[in-house]
Amino acid sequence: MLLEGQTENTFSTLARASGKPLEDGPCDLFRRIQKRDGRIVDFIPRKITDAIFKAAQSVGGKDYRRAETLTEYVILELANQFQEKTILLNIEQIQDCIERVLVEKGHYRTARAFITYRNERARRRALKGELLIPCELFDGTGSLQTVSVSTSQGDSIRWDREKIVKALVRETNLPYEEARKVSYAVELEIVHSKISHLTSPLIRELTNAKLLQMGYENERRLHARLGLPVYDVEQRLLGRDAARYPGTVESEILCQFALDRVLPLEVSEAHGIQDVHVHDLHLVHKPLELRCELDLPEIAPWYQPETTGATSADRAWSHFLASWENTESRLLGLAGKRLIWENTNASLAFHAQRYGIEPAQAVQQALAKVWRLAGQAEKTPAITWRLADTVAPRWRGKFIGTRQLSLLPEDEVDAANRSFLLEILRQAADTGPYWIACGMEFEVVLAARAGKPLDSLLLEALAECISRSVPLRILFQRASIVGEKEEHQPGGLLQTISLNFPRAAAIAGGKDEVLAEWLEDHLHRVVEAHQAKKALLANRLKAGALAPLQSPGKAAGQDIPFHLEQFVCGVGVWGLAEMTRLHLGESPAKSDAALKWLLKLMARIKLRMNELGDRHGLRLRFVSNRSRRLSTGCLNHSWKRVSTVIPNPVRA
Repeated sequence: MLLEGQTENTFSTLARASGKPLEDGPCDLFRRIQKRDGRIVDFIPRKITDAIFKAAQSVGGKDYRRAETLTEYVILELANQFQEKTILLNIEQIQDCIERVLVEKGHYRTARAFITYRNERARRRALKGELLIPCELFDGTGSLQTVSVSTSQGDSIRWDREKIVKALVRETNLPYEEARKVSYAVELEIVHSKISHLTSPLIRELTNAKLLQMGYENERRLHARLGLPVYDVEQRLLGRDAARYPGTVESEILCQFALDRVLPLEVSEAHGIQDVHVHDLHLVHKPLELRCELDLPEIAPWYQPETTGATSADRAWSHFLASWENTESRLLGLAGKRLIWENTNASLAFHAQRYGIEPAQAVQQALAKVWRLAGQAEKTPAITWRLADTVAPRWRGKFIGTRQLSLLPEDEVDAANRSFLLEILRQAADTGPYWIACGMEFEVVLAARAGKPLDSLLLEALAECISRSVPLRILFQRASIVGEKEEHQPGGLLQTISLNFPRAAAIAGGKDEVLAEWLEDHLHRVVEAHQAKKALLANRLKAGALAPLQSPGKAAGQDIPFHLEQFVCGVGVWGLAEMTRLHLGESPAKSDAALKWLLKLMARIKLRMNELGDRHGLRLRFVSNRSRRLSTGCLNHSWKRVSTVIPNPVRA
C-alpha cells in the first residue's frame, strides 16, 4: 500500500508493488475513454477519485487522500486486466473495476454506497430512454463513426477498420487474426490522436508504424507506401535546386519501388552503401536496351510486304518505311534507354536494292522519319543505328538467297554494304550535332583485320563525323581475356549493375585473395538483382503490360516475339585503374606488371561470372559505363574506407 505523502510516479510505484512492469509514462490504455453515448473523451483519474470520495462521504468518510490511493489501485487493476489487449476503455468497465477494488480493499460500506448510486443513475437513464451501451473497439461495430477519410481519388468516406485488415491480408499475406490486431492498434492510435479527418496515406503510415512496433518488419516492407514529401514535389515542380532534385516525381517513385519491392533486401542494402550500384532504378519495369534487326517480317508480324509485281517499286519502298516507323514507335515505348537497330547499313542496302532505290535517296528517306522525333529526346529512348563494315552472315544469306539477286557476287554484297555505310556517315555529318535533338545516335562496329589497314574513305568519313560533333561511337569487334566479341543477336540489355572495384581494394588492404573473394561474393548480389528484374519483366509480359511484346509461349498473333533469355545482364566495369592504384600503388597505364595483375584478376572474375550465369540461366557480360554520378559516389565511399585502413592516403 502507498504511504502517506509519497510523491513517486503512480504507475512506476504500482508496477514495483505488483511485480508487473507497466509502460513508461501514460500508456495508451489511459489516454482516452468512451462514454455511454459513444463520445470519446480524455481519461482523467481525478474523476475516479471524486466518485469514490462522494460514495465514502455518503457513509461518513472524510479521507480524500485515501480516495486518491484507491484510485491508483483502480488504475493498476485496469492495467493488469486490459493492458495486453487492444481496447478503448469505457465508463462501464471503469465503474466495474471501482466496485471490485473497494470490495477487495475492505471498504464494504463505500462499495455498497457506490453500487446504490450507480444503480440509481442507471434507473434514471432508463426512464429517460437513454439505453445506449458503449461499444468496444473489437466488437466490429466501430467506434469512430464521426471520423471521415479522404481517399487518394478525392472521395470522402466513413472510417472502416476492416479495410485495413483486408489490405494487410491482400498485400502482405498476414493471417487474418494478426491483421485484426494491427487494425485495432491503428484505430486506438487514431482515437488517442483526436483526429477527426484522415487521409489514405496517413492511415497507411500509421499502419506501417504499428507493423514495425509489433515486429512485422517484412510485412511493413511489403505494405510500405511509395511517395515523396510535399516539399520535395514542390521543389521539382518549380525547378529549384536541380542538383539536389535531379529526377522526376515518377522516376523517384519507381526507384523506391525497385529498392523496396523488386530487389532483394541484401541488394538494396549493398546499393545503399555503394558496394554495388544498380543503374537506372527508375527503369526497373523496362529492359534498358532493345536490339533488333531491320527484318520486319520477323519482328513485326503485322507487316505484309508489297511485291513489285503488284505495285510500283516506289510505293513498296514507302510501305516498307511506314511499317518500319510504326514498328519503331511501338518499340520505343518499351525500351528503357536505347532502341538499337543492328546492321542498319546492310539491312537498308538489302531493302533498297530489292525495290531499286538509290543509296542516297534510301538513306535520306530513312533518316527523315527520325526527324519527326525532334525535340523529344528527353521523352523517348535514344534510337541507335549500329553500322558495321562487314556483312553479317544472316544478311549475306538474304542478299544471295533473294531471287532477283541470286547472281550477285559476294564482293558486290560487300560493296553495297560499304556504300550504304559511307552514305549514312556522310548524311549524318551534314546534320552534325543536331541529331541529339532527335535522340539519335550512331555506332560503327569495326572488325579485327589482323594488321590490315582500315579503308581510307571510311576513316575520312568517321573523322568528319567526329569533327562535326555527330553523336557517334566506334566499337571494335574483337575478343579478349575479359571481353566478349560483339554478339549480333536479338534481345538487348536487361540492366547494368556495377561492382565498386575501388572499395574492394580499400577493404582488401593489399591482399589479393581477400580482394578476389570480395568481388566474387558481391557477384552473387549482382545475380540476385538480375533475377529479380527478370522475374518482374516475365510477370509483366504474362499480364500483357508489355504489349505489343509477346511471350514465346503464347500463340502467334499481332505481337512482337520477346525472349528474356536472350537479354544480356550487364556487370558494370568501373574504377579498375583506381582499384589497381589502391591495391598495388601502381597504375596499369604505366606499369606492365600492374596491367598483367589486373588482367589476371578480371579473367578470374569473368570465369566466376560465367559459372554463375550458366547456373542461373543468365547471360552475364562485362559492360563499361561512364556515369559521373557513379564515379563520384563510389570514390567517396571508397576513400572514406581507405582513410580508416591506410593512414594519410594520397589520391592519384
